[in-house]
Amino acid sequence: MSTSFAKFDFLMAKQKHLSWKFRIKSFLDGEEALTLDQAVSHTDCDLGKWLYDKGFERYKHLSDMKELENIHITLHQEIKNAITLKGRGNPAEAQKAYERIVPISDRIVVLLDNLSKQ
Repeated sequence: MSTSFAKFDFLMAKQKHLSWKFRIKSFLDGEEALTLDQAVSHTDCDLGKWLYDKGFERYKHLSDMKELENIHITLHQEIKNAITLKGRGNPAEAQKAYERIVPISDRIVVLLDNLSKQ
């Protein structure tokens, strides 16, 4: 995903975001390995890099941008929480964390859609 706002691909951003959601689910189901390092911070993932590099520069006047930033931070906190809980042998609590991830993820997609139209 390009970090240039002129070339930012909202569709690709949504696809990458959704693939992470499925990857986390696969991890919790024992089908894929995942570490905290791979969950990265909200500033190190592609969306975070775009937000803090060019996204705010272009869209700071839109209320959806601040919401996107806040909910994106929350998403990464829940991802880290799910991975940590699973690693500590608490799959039921990890699943609860995933259940909190789903609506957060859905909201991120809506916000990306809104921004792409503006």
